[in-house]
Amino acid sequence: MTKIASISPFNPVKTGLTIMVGLSILIGGQTTTLAAFAKPAANGSANKSSLVKRATAGTKRSAAKVSKKVARVTRNGASRNSRSSAARISANRLTQIAAKAPAKTAADSKKPLIPVHADFTLENGLRVVFSEDHSVPVVAVAILYDVGARNEKKGRSGFAHLFEHMMFEGSENVGKTEHFKYVESAGGSLNGSTHPDFTNYFEKLPSNQAELALWLESDRMRSLKLTPENFQNQLETVKEEKRLNYDNQPYVPASIKFDEMLFDNWVNGHPTIGYFKDLEESSLDDVRAFFKTYYAPNNAVLVVVGDFKSSEMKPLVEKYFATIPRQEAPPKPDVAEGPMTKSKYAKVEDKHANLPAFWIGWRAPGRREPDYYVLGVIEKLLSAGESSRLYQRMVKGEKIALKADAGYDERRGPSGFEAFVVLKPGNTPERARQVLFEELDSLKNKPVSPEELEKAKNQILRTLFANAHSSLQRSLGRAEHLGEYTLFFGDPKLIDKDLEAYMNVSAKDIQRVAKSMFNKDIVCIVDIEPKEGKEDKPTPAKVDAAEGSAPEPKKETTAPEKVDTATPGKPESPTPGSPEATKDTPAPDSGKTPPEKKESEESKK
Repeated sequence: MTKIASISPFNPVKTGLTIMVGLSILIGGQTTTLAAFAKPAANGSANKSSLVKRATAGTKRSAAKVSKKVARVTRNGASRNSRSSAARISANRLTQIAAKAPAKTAADSKKPLIPVHADFTLENGLRVVFSEDHSVPVVAVAILYDVGARNEKKGRSGFAHLFEHMMFEGSENVGKTEHFKYVESAGGSLNGSTHPDFTNYFEKLPSNQAELALWLESDRMRSLKLTPENFQNQLETVKEEKRLNYDNQPYVPASIKFDEMLFDNWVNGHPTIGYFKDLEESSLDDVRAFFKTYYAPNNAVLVVVGDFKSSEMKPLVEKYFATIPRQEAPPKPDVAEGPMTKSKYAKVEDKHANLPAFWIGWRAPGRREPDYYVLGVIEKLLSAGESSRLYQRMVKGEKIALKADAGYDERRGPSGFEAFVVLKPGNTPERARQVLFEELDSLKNKPVSPEELEKAKNQILRTLFANAHSSLQRSLGRAEHLGEYTLFFGDPKLIDKDLEAYMNVSAKDIQRVAKSMFNKDIVCIVDIEPKEGKEDKPTPAKVDAAEGSAPEPKKETTAPEKVDTATPGKPESPTPGSPEATKDTPAPDSGKTPPEKKESEESKK
């Protein structure tokens, strides 16, 4: 697990630039600074980015203030003992100290961002990746399966998500609810999430309990309990989750309608949660066939990150996973989409919405395809924070919207770039879309300033290093990054190339992609109209061009695949101090009982 090593006491960054220049981070046992990832200046004379120059200038101003304050305190006869150390530090010395921190540039920044200490494949096809980090006694175990909503057959939607629930219903040697009890009573946390293009599960534990996670994951991969009782129980749980988090949430049904319209291929456009009719018509035989096809070692990637030795971890992985039989390779989904040739429009009446709103968007390139990185930067320019273009123009400036966000719903294969706008009372969607298109046109016609471009790139760095869930300062965040790159592209080390590609995006790139993407004559729009006391009845999508459009972001509430922090229907954790939480776990016996708990070095002290 990574940690913040130091934070500069100065704040040299201009208002609106959210990156903290003096932030040092510890990754893989090495310290580096966020400024290290800033692109070097074009002239190369001092080989420093403009961010570093501003940092130094700001530091000088801050140091001068500190010096004056120290002198004033001394003249006023304040306690010299308590201030003596500060008084002895001159302004010049403060400048020298602070200027050293961001001196590193992209050319000599720490690489790799996530060290890979082992990468191998078992005979049954399971790909395994290790990354050691001995900074804290924690280990994260993540397993990713190459199955998501896009692998479902028409008429059987929602199976990938249903299986996420089924995976916590017990296996041959782990009883119902016991997966949670074992992990949480050992001081760990766990969960799973379903996405359009993969499903993942993880455990985060004290490092001396890593074997427990391997035993639990291998047991359910080998022998998940697929009983009529478990199936019916979780089927009803998923249906209730759909009612609670989708059907009865404002604006969410419209977002589902938007995806269905945006993509012509059913594989790409149907919701991950599935449809009631498909779920109710499914059978236990369908579930068993799905498990055998997709929950096999040759369709998965196992990642272990944290405080362990690869030489000791590899035999444990082989012990628990090597004997799980390989299955026939599953069929690859056909996700092909033709180009959008017409606009699509629909209006949805929403009895849960208090204010009018709309979704708007375009199909976009998939992950790591050409222009993927440019769209990532455009997303930050439009929608990252209160200094972003949409907020400043639509929310703060003209006050026509209460919310205006843009989002890049990136996937493997066809993706979407969209915007979501909630209107302020007294405004029309046509007017809001006109303003939004004016902002998109400004991206096409006027180069982004170096300062604004730098700010957007800093936001990307902030997401990479400070995001609460996927931060590279967390062992779990690194495990998930490694797992996705390995599962999707076969190379766990691609994160370095991706970061470099983001930093190399230019103002000309942004103009070029904005011109090719944001066509107001070929756009998908869903208007949301509040309607009290009536069921939502989406109107059929029309193929005539909409009056206007604006890119909208995907609401987090509509993407449980990414933010499924606590899957409904999963058993509750045992009450601290209860017999279930404190009982001793038996010693390992050929993989049928959990590994013996080891007393950590910390607990001995």
